Amino acid sequence: MSNERKERFTPGPWITDGKFAGNTLEDYVAMVVGDSKEERIANAALIASAPEMYALLAEIDGLPVADVSGPMKDVLACVDFRGRVNAALKKARGGHE
Repeated sequence: MSNERKERFTPGPWITDGKFAGNTLEDYVAMVVGDSKEERIANAALIASAPEMYALLAEIDGLPVADVSGPMKDVLACVDFRGRVNAALKKARGGHE
């Protein structure tokens, strides 16, 4: 049995034309809105980058964490960062682990 997580969202890469984003523009996952054309294009670019950002966060989350003790402020900062990465992944998964 594989330990690999099977996500429920549409896998990437996604593309965009500034109005829609998805695997193809005919099979889109999001219709993009904004107050201006520039805002729609920026929103579409952010949405289209979601699969790559998710994959990177999941990769970071999978890295081993050292047992931290003593005055290791940089390591503690990384552990705090790791918690924020985990929170972002949880949100992307719809709030579930």
